[in-house]
Amino acid sequence: MQAATSQEAIRAAIDRLDADIVMSIAARAHHVQQAAAFKRDTNKVRVPARVEQIMARV
Repeated sequence: MQAATSQEAIRAAIDRLDADIVMSIAARAHHVQQAAAFKRDTNKVRVPARVEQIMARV
């Protein structure tokens, strides 16, 4: 990473990161919807143990 040369450059870098984060979250949500389609019981769509596993990893 380069040192920012101006406040505008910092803001632009943050905006690019924000756009990447939003796109990643949207892609994840899409995959979650696809995974939910494989589960017959809607109560099993959200699995607390899986949530804990993901949170421990990030």
